[in-house]
Amino acid sequence: MPCKIHYIPFNLELGSLLLLLSLPACNLSDTFQSNAPIKEERDGSVEKDSTHDSTKDSDPEKTATNLCSPSCVDPMFCDQNLRKCIACFDDPDCESGYCVDGACVECADDLQCEPERSSCSNNICQPCTTDTHCAHFPSTKVCTKGKCVQCTQDSDCPMGLCSFEKNTKNTCVSGLAKSKTHCQSCLSDSQCQDGYRCTPMQYPENIFHGNYCLEIAPTTATADCLAPYRFTLNRPSLNGQPAVRVCAVRPITTCEAVLSVQINPFCGTQSGGRGDKNATLCNPADTMPTRAIL
Repeated sequence: MPCKIHYIPFNLELGSLLLLLSLPACNLSDTFQSNAPIKEERDGSVEKDSTHDSTKDSDPEKTATNLCSPSCVDPMFCDQNLRKCIACFDDPDCESGYCVDGACVECADDLQCEPERSSCSNNICQPCTTDTHCAHFPSTKVCTKGKCVQCTQDSDCPMGLCSFEKNTKNTCVSGLAKSKTHCQSCLSDSQCQDGYRCTPMQYPENIFHGNYCLEIAPTTATADCLAPYRFTLNRPSLNGQPAVRVCAVRPITTCEAVLSVQINPFCGTQSGGRGDKNATLCNPADTMPTRAIL
């Protein structure tokens, strides 16, 4: 039987009073036993507020963990909005890299990648495939073979030439186009005069010595290379142009030796043995024994 609280007026007759006293007594603790918010209905009855969220009174950290199922394992923690375990909220939460959608990754965009791997794809820095992947770098804005470099051609260098030499390849260097001739060292085909190629040479045999401007050999049967460049090589140019015959010095000497003897064509203290790359070779049986031959 529901328990109700009855209010007794002072002028109640004796019979009515005895009737009221015979009704079951109310236990007030049964009526107000919950700490939940109480609201009064329009009919005056009292009802527990069923919308109260008891989790709001619990520990916040424990509550956040309870939102994720299964529970997060350290170092992961629970994102209350996403209701899932995440590794980070922002970049400082990551030991390295960047925080993207709750995960620590290598990159979020191209700006966070280096010239050797400048394209951010699936949050991983990848080799470039187009110049746009290099646009954010101040000087290496050209993509070649998956890497951002300064240049692949002279037009990429407003104040110089693009080098193709091994140690400075794809960098802009100072120099003038078409300024080199017979046996002068070069960094690119464009440094050599018309009709010449920047050609890799060896000294001694099969050991790379350097790159030099060499004249392309005549193609007619009646013409030949002129001394002291009568020896011919058939090699690609430093820039990768197809192999052609070029007029070179004999393999027992070097371009440095040839140029030095052209400055001073006599033997003496300047001559040396065959192991000296700057040495000239002299022939004692020559009609002019003091004359250097090449």
